[in-house]
Amino acid sequence: MIYAEHRYHLDVPPEVAFEYLSNPGNDAEWQGSCRESELLQAEPVVGGRYRIVFSFMGRRAEFVGEITERKPHSDYAFKVAEGPFPYEGRYSFTPAAGGGVDVHWQFWVTPARFFGIVPDVLLRKVLVSQVEKDVVGLRKRFAAQTA
Repeated sequence: MIYAEHRYHLDVPPEVAFEYLSNPGNDAEWQGSCRESELLQAEPVVGGRYRIVFSFMGRRAEFVGEITERKPHSDYAFKVAEGPFPYEGRYSFTPAAGGGVDVHWQFWVTPARFFGIVPDVLLRKVLVSQVEKDVVGLRKRFAAQTA
């Protein structure tokens, strides 16, 4: 199993960050490796499912995910319900003292042989690097919305 995490700050209120990031239907808008994402029901709710397609390290993978936790402005978690390998993730949102929100992203994945003989340590490094790039784009997206 690979465990990855990243902490970052967003200059938006916690409720804005939470509502956007806890809706997997938005993932294709801000995640570089996400090609498609759609909710399979009207709203993102606990137990709700979504379809998501990633292209990562030259491989395409389609999943059905399930929202496992959604505590407004605080915590959001998800896991794979169907797909080529299991993963689960969590976002925790903490109001920052100077304004904005601090986000703690955590991710657990067991890719098995999906990526061939690529070592887990390299997969983790590429995954975190992609998240760091995604955060840059996410900040730009929020800045454009508030401008």
